[in-house]
Amino acid sequence: MYKVTLAMSLLSTLLAMPVAAQSFPCQVKPSELLELASPVVGVVAEVHANRGQWVKQGELLVKLDDRVERARVVYSNSRASSKGSLSARKAKYDFEHRQIERNKEVMAQNIISAQAADEIRTSYMIAKMELQEAKEQQAVFKDELAMAKAELALKKIHSPIDGVVVERFVGLGEQVRDEPIIKVAKIDPLYIEASLPVEQYGQFQTGDNALVTFTMPGLESKQLPITLIDPVADPRSHTFNIRLELANANYQIPAGIKCSLELTSVVPKVPVGDASLSTALADLDALMPDTQSTKDKN
Repeated sequence: MYKVTLAMSLLSTLLAMPVAAQSFPCQVKPSELLELASPVVGVVAEVHANRGQWVKQGELLVKLDDRVERARVVYSNSRASSKGSLSARKAKYDFEHRQIERNKEVMAQNIISAQAADEIRTSYMIAKMELQEAKEQQAVFKDELAMAKAELALKKIHSPIDGVVVERFVGLGEQVRDEPIIKVAKIDPLYIEASLPVEQYGQFQTGDNALVTFTMPGLESKQLPITLIDPVADPRSHTFNIRLELANANYQIPAGIKCSLELTSVVPKVPVGDASLSTALADLDALMPDTQSTKDKN
C-alpha cells in the first residue's frame, strides 16, 4: 500500500509539472474596428472628422445633403400642429350634442315629426364620426412628422464608439450609396491575439496568465490573462486563436504593432492509466526493498 501511494504521488507530481515556457507571435489589435456606412443614398454636405482625429460616442462625423428632408420636417410639423380642422369638428359635435339633448324629451313624446327627429339624430352621428375622423387624421400627421424626423436623422453619421478615425473614404460633394464612408477604431481596451497549434488546444484556459513582450521600443512587458479561447480551429492553418485584453486608457500603445507572448502549459500530455501505474510500480519494486521480506528475515 505504501508503494502504491508513493507511485501515485510521483506520477501526479511528474505529470502536473509545468513544461518549459513556449513563445508565440502575436499582434495588438483594436478592440473594435468599424466601417461606417450610410443607410440611404446621398451627397456629402459636411465632414466633421478626419484621419487621426479622436471622436466621442455620438459625435457627428459626416452629414449628407438634407435640405429636402428638413423641408419635409417643417411641412409635417405644420400639419401636425394645426388644430383648425379638429377644433371645427369639435365645435360642430358639441352643437349637435346640445341639439339632441334639447330635443330628447320632445322626441320621446313624439311631439316632433319622425323626419325631424331622424335629422337630429343623423346630424349628431355625422358630427361624432367627423370628430373621430379629425382626431385620427391628427394622429396620422404626428406619425408623418415622426417619419420625417427619422428620415432626416439618417442623413447624419455619428460615431457609435469612443475612438480614433482610421480612414475617411469620401469627401465633400461625393455621392455615397452602400459603401463605407469612414472607419473608426476603439483602442481602449486593446486586444492581443495569437494563433496556436491545434495540438495544444486544451492545454490553456481562460484566466491563465501570459507574458506579453512588445517589439516597439520603450514598452514594458506585461503579464495579462487569457480572456478568450476560440472553440473553432482554422482547418487550413491547423491553428486556433486566443485573445488577451490590455487596458490602454492613456493611448500609449498603438494598435497594429507586433508582439510575442510566453505561455506555460500545466496540462499533462500523457494520460494516466493502468499501464502508467503498472510501469511506475514495477520501477518502484526494482528500486525499493520489500518491507515484508525484511520483516521475515528479522
